[in-house]
Amino acid sequence: PEAWASADFRHTAQRLATWLQHLTDRVSFFMKWANHGPPTSFWLAAFCSPRRLFCCILLEHTRRHGHPPHTARLLPEVMSTAEGESNADMVSQNGGCCVSGLFLEGCSWDPNASC
Repeated sequence: PEAWASADFRHTAQRLATWLQHLTDRVSFFMKWANHGPPTSFWLAAFCSPRRLFCCILLEHTRRHGHPPHTARLLPEVMSTAEGESNADMVSQNGGCCVSGLFLEGCSWDPNASC
């Protein structure tokens, strides 16, 4: 519907079953957040606007550390993990956050060169 377009819903070419599974996963992600507190890693695909998530993360960090908001910058770092490992605890202790769900299009990732 036209009203949904203004609410950050994107047009999709996915099949209904795939779209419904993704919606179920998103609802589950946010329900876990609501019931158990913030996640150790944020799944970017769950958000209609990841930019807003990053803005909130920056604002929370500046408030926690008493810095002016205009001085905050994102400093992304790609971290590799083995199956079942997580760097989220170490990152959150250092004032950062982990995200997952990033996809590369039209290129590939070389884990040895980290680029």
